[in-house]
Amino acid sequence: MAKKRPYSTQFTAKGKPRRYLLSGIPPTLWERARARARKEDLSIRTILLSLVEQWTDRPEGQALDPAPIEPQLFMDAQALAEAAREIARHLDRQARAG
Repeated sequence: MAKKRPYSTQFTAKGKPRRYLLSGIPPTLWERARARARKEDLSIRTILLSLVEQWTDRPEGQALDPAPIEPQLFMDAQALAEAAREIARHLDRQARAG
């Protein structure tokens, strides 16, 4: 059995945690992300939550800066940024629904 990745306690839900589904992730992108996460001993949850946190902490209207991203990973970063935008839209709809 494979060793589990460390579970990040940095992102602990206060109150009732919610579950979200990301769909439409290209299989090769997902496989590469999982392989890299495994190699760096990180969980996908930690990576995604870190990216969402970074995205929400930046000033509104400020474009994402792909400059620090390695060129071959730029498309992956775009896909993750789109996933972060989708999560943000979903959270906004949830908040408005009450």
